[in-house]
Amino acid sequence: MPDYVYEQDKLEALRVHAERGELTMRVATEYPAAEAAEAHRRLEAGVVRGRLVLIF
Repeated sequence: MPDYVYEQDKLEALRVHAERGELTMRVATEYPAAEAAEAHRRLEAGVVRGRLVLIF
């Protein structure tokens, strides 16, 4: 895994793209924090397409 501490230019480019709305994340499901264990089970099962988001 690369050490992104030394990749600030790449991270900055990602930030710019995100602020422009050029990058989007596919959110599969949002879970309240109390259901974090269920979100983790789904993630480990490998059947998730997109991101699981915990709402605090």
